[in-house]
Amino acid sequence: MVIKRDLAFLPQLLLFHKDGRLVGTVRAIKPPLYILPLSVLLKDSLIFLFPLNYEIQSPDGRTLLTLRRRGLKQSVVTILDTDGKTLGKYVQEDFKSLINVSGMLYGPREDRILSVKVKGLSGDLVISGEDGIPLARFANGFFPHDNTELFRDFDNDIVHLSEDLAEDRKKLLIGTVSYLFLERSK
Repeated sequence: MVIKRDLAFLPQLLLFHKDGRLVGTVRAIKPPLYILPLSVLLKDSLIFLFPLNYEIQSPDGRTLLTLRRRGLKQSVVTILDTDGKTLGKYVQEDFKSLINVSGMLYGPREDRILSVKVKGLSGDLVISGEDGIPLARFANGFFPHDNTELFRDFDNDIVHLSEDLAEDRKKLLIGTVSYLFLERSK
């Protein structure tokens, strides 16, 4: 999945397949009016101190996933499907470590299913299952040369997702990765 930041008052992303087809847009859902002037003053990462909801919209405008973020010391992101059913939660300790970010992804029955580790200095990301096998990975600064024909601008990130995933797990991964990239400060 190729991730590009989109220009907007609040952090917004465009998600693409590697072949250039648009997966969707990640954008804020009805932010409170006081957030918009603050977004000009605060950096993107400080906006995440406020509880905001995001959605991943398909190119035709349908909501694919909804991300609801709550918490101050700990971010709890609830990931909902198109019917509003909870697929799972991503829980991240925000102030435990200033360099590395770690979190856990929980299933709909609050069962731990995936661990998330982000190296703060490099920005590398690994999401792995209980067996330690990576299901999603991102290496900051790495973009395959074969994809430069489709994505010619400089600010592209590519996240490799495992092909052997159930549909619900894949949606959880996409929701978690989207949140992590929204939160990243450029």
